[in-house]
Amino acid sequence: STIPPIDSGTGFASSMRDYTVVRGDSFYKIAKANGITVSSLSRANPNVDASRLQVGAKLKIPTDSASKINREKRKI
Repeated sequence: STIPPIDSGTGFASSMRDYTVVRGDSFYKIAKANGITVSSLSRANPNVDASRLQVGAKLKIPTDSASKINREKRKI
């Protein structure tokens, strides 16, 4: 299998999907629901202040290939 190229800005594989913030969301809830860490979500969205999330804001969610790479890094 081919690993997608790493985006030098985020350190993630360039495979991400969009997510729209809804009422009641937090970085923790979004990360948990998507099987990633809050740290991973923060790195994928460097211009978003986690303490000031707004309904309708667009976030990038690392997909399985990207989060798998980061999980593997944590095991080392």
